[in-house]
Order: sequence, then structure tokens, then C-alpha cells
Amino acid sequence: MNEKHSYTILQNDMLLNIRKPITAHTNEIWLMLHGWTGDEHSMDSFWHYIPESALIIAPRAPLPASPNGYGWANIKDAMFPDYESFLPAVDKLLSVLLFFLKENNLEHLKINLFGFSQGSAVSYMLSSLIPDKIELVIPVAGFMPDGTLNHLSNLPNRSLRFNVYHGAMDKLVPVTMAKEIVSDLQKLGYDPQLCVDEKAGHKFGTSCIEHLKSILN
Repeated sequence: MNEKHSYTILQNDMLLNIRKPITAHTNEIWLMLHGWTGDEHSMDSFWHYIPESALIIAPRAPLPASPNGYGWANIKDAMFPDYESFLPAVDKLLSVLLFFLKENNLEHLKINLFGFSQGSAVSYMLSSLIPDKIELVIPVAGFMPDGTLNHLSNLPNRSLRFNVYHGAMDKLVPVTMAKEIVSDLQKLGYDPQLCVDEKAGHKFGTSCIEHLKSILN
């Protein structure tokens, strides 16, 4: 990470880790969403896969997690929280994001969503809430909260792009969940892509990283 291009700000009570475009002009925005026990720096290791012309926004989730870090929904009652459980944090994030874009005259740019684990759940929800602003959704090792599919089914078109990445050896979020999500999206008329790394657990597997690099180059 190039430190001179990054900074952290407090925007409406939410910390945002920002990477400014390394090139002269900004032509896209990437929203990087960490998982349970993560924070605004957890996604830094993925930044170098993102085009240098992009502005990166990495928020800190609002809920304290256990044993440390932060989360988007409490897992005390359910390992995979539903739509309503995520909604307060997602509403807050959406408010902060839209305010930031307006204040920086970036409202015209499309947003790509890159989420890990719980962050993937947030990315699915955001795609259903602001579909006209979203270009690409990249859920890694994640799940779709119950209730989200109904919202996606009500959208007027099926132009959202989903590239789903998962590890076959994932013991926290079974790969069957990713396959079911892709199947459900296909039934709704979307054209999701699925990459399964046969050797990876709950992480971004090597073969899927190579796939992502191929579609971004």
C-alpha cells in the first residue's frame, strides 16, 4: 500500500480508510467490506488487486465484535444473521457512503462492492438497495442474508454483475451456500459467475485471486 495515497477519516461517526486514485483521474469506486472481527484496515491486503484509477473506501463496521474487532450484525443469536439483523448497520453505511460521495462530487461514478465473509452479506444487501449505483459485486467466502433474494427479485432489471468466490474447504461458511446463491440468482435471471478454490478454506484462494486479476485487467 502506498501510504501517501491513503488516509483515514471519521465520517458521520463511521471510520473510513481511503485510498486515493494513484493515477490522475478517478473513474470508479471500490467499497471494501470486512468480515466479523475485522476493521477498516482488514481489506488492505486486497488493495493492490484494484485498478490504480479507482478510489477505495474501506469502512469500519459499527458493532463491536468478540473477541475483538467489529462486525455488521451480531452472531450471538445466529451464525448467519438475516436481512433485518444487518439492516441497521447497512442503513448507516449507506447514509455515510452517499454523503461522502456527494461531498466529494463523486455521485456520478459507479461502485464496485468487494466483501469478505460478513462483508459479502453486506455487499449483497447493498446491491439490492442501490442497484443503479452498483457495477460489480464480489462476495468472498460469504453468504446472502435471508430475505435479500426477495429484494433482488423485485428489481426492474438483471444487469447487476456478481462474481462469487469461495473455498471448497471453508468450515465457517460452507461452499454449498455459495453454490445455492449462484443457483438462486440464475433462477431470477442474473448471470453470476462462481469461482471455487479447491484448496482454500475461509479465505480468498489463489486460483480465485488469479480469476479476479484476469477480469480486472
